[in-house]
Amino acid sequence: MKSLMMRDPYFWGVVSPTPPPRFPFNLPLPTGTIYTYRVMLTGYCIYAALNFVTSFNPVIFLGLSRLFPNAARAITAVPLDASWLYPDSFGPFFPSILDHGLAGAWAVWWHQLFRFGFTSTAHWILSLLPTHLATNQRFRRLIMTFVAFALSGFVHACGSYTQWSESHPVSKTFLFFILQFVGVTIQETVSHVIVPALLSRFRGKKRKAALPLWLRRSANAGFVFGWLWLTAGLITDDFAKGGLWLTEPLPVSPMRGLGFGSGVEGEGWWCWHESWFRYWDGGGYWERGIRLL
Repeated sequence: MKSLMMRDPYFWGVVSPTPPPRFPFNLPLPTGTIYTYRVMLTGYCIYAALNFVTSFNPVIFLGLSRLFPNAARAITAVPLDASWLYPDSFGPFFPSILDHGLAGAWAVWWHQLFRFGFTSTAHWILSLLPTHLATNQRFRRLIMTFVAFALSGFVHACGSYTQWSESHPVSKTFLFFILQFVGVTIQETVSHVIVPALLSRFRGKKRKAALPLWLRRSANAGFVFGWLWLTAGLITDDFAKGGLWLTEPLPVSPMRGLGFGSGVEGEGWWCWHESWFRYWDGGGYWERGIRLL
């Protein structure tokens, strides 16, 4: 994936003006094809990177708890050797989207590494509100959804701010996550309020009316992919422009060793040519430290 990315100047940080990609994407193609390719490749690389990183959780924590059981029990009462502590990072893809829409894509399929922190903050905010609001199911869900996406946007915006090159933490990364809240709110309002009301009115039935399953699933999938397609450019541009994809996550690349790299002089099997640890001085005291790779 890294080798594929490096064949496109976009992933080198040349975002504006958008550079022409290499063959075969320099051929006459329908509008949006290149954008879709870059969004999908970015999404898959993020998915693969998160899966790779989180796979070390059981190795590290389970391994340490087995090597030092007394120390592990002294530090925490959580049984670090319990298998339920290490679930899959991602949920089922198609059922989450088809049955739950955009909310399912984020709350069921996508990773939940920050879920506890986000929900705890939302519960604390709700505890400060009047009881009639805090116990209202729709209002409660609205607040919890907004807090989750706002905090997620803030966390990712902080990462955007610390990237090597110029980035737009607020107007791109943070805005992307806030727009996911907007999308979830729009879809749930339409599917749970507007559509049932229209069906009840035109069908003349007082009981709760529902669309056929195939139609609901098609609408969910269409909205999810459509909304993400419209908004993903905000965060993919910021990732690329900030230099995220210039990072070398692995020391060895079989693909580049076999000659499938980007054609840069000196490119080969070994990727970590510079010092692993370097002192970094950005000017202010808060910009000084040890830089890894």
